[in-house]
Amino acid sequence: MNAAGLLFELTADALALALALRLAGRRVRPARILAGAALGALAAGLTRRLSRGQAALLWLPVALGMMALGGGAVTMRKPLRSAMLLLCAMGLLGGTLQALLGATGSLAAAYAIAACAVPTMAACMRRARGAAGAQTLLLRFCYQDKRFNLRGIVDSGNTLRDYLTDRPIVVFSLEDGRRMGLTARGRLLGADTAGGRQLMLCFTPQTLELNIGGGWRRVGAAVALAPGLPQGSPALVPQTLIDECSI
Repeated sequence: MNAAGLLFELTADALALALALRLAGRRVRPARILAGAALGALAAGLTRRLSRGQAALLWLPVALGMMALGGGAVTMRKPLRSAMLLLCAMGLLGGTLQALLGATGSLAAAYAIAACAVPTMAACMRRARGAAGAQTLLLRFCYQDKRFNLRGIVDSGNTLRDYLTDRPIVVFSLEDGRRMGLTARGRLLGADTAGGRQLMLCFTPQTLELNIGGGWRRVGAAVALAPGLPQGSPALVPQTLIDECSI
């Protein structure tokens, strides 16, 4: 494989991996994406010497390795799903590249346009999935050795992250937090919300679990108490936590 071919292979693998991770609700980290794309390019070079049948046997393990490098250990919770998600992203991206190549007549232009199309495709698919309706669920957390139970809804618009731990944030009413005795400790977090700029009390629970499909799944999240939410409102659970549990 010459230098140009290697560059195109790396670019295609990186775009497909980024698309798969975004559809799974995972963060796209450039260094991890590059590592996963490098594995894909290496595998592509090796399989050129094999028959189609032999190469097909390597698709699944290679896809799994790429997702492990690109998304980290969380992608290994459901390895088959992660690998198939990448293979589907590759198929989708391949079809897009073929269409763009036919329209532009330039492989470089097709890749450039596809690089812009990937985040758009991911955003549209995730928005369509979230538009199906608000998903209600139960959650529980432990803080200062006390256990608390809450009712929550999945909020795709909740993209808040704790500036100290970089964890997604579950938000519920300050009044409910005061009733549960959770306002004595914590740190202030400034956040832009639909109701404007708010200062919320934020803390990191010892554990936080979501009830998904009848079973409890532990996730890494912070908790914030919002003065703008009425007492008794359901907690706002970030979509990224649900996606993390479904991988």
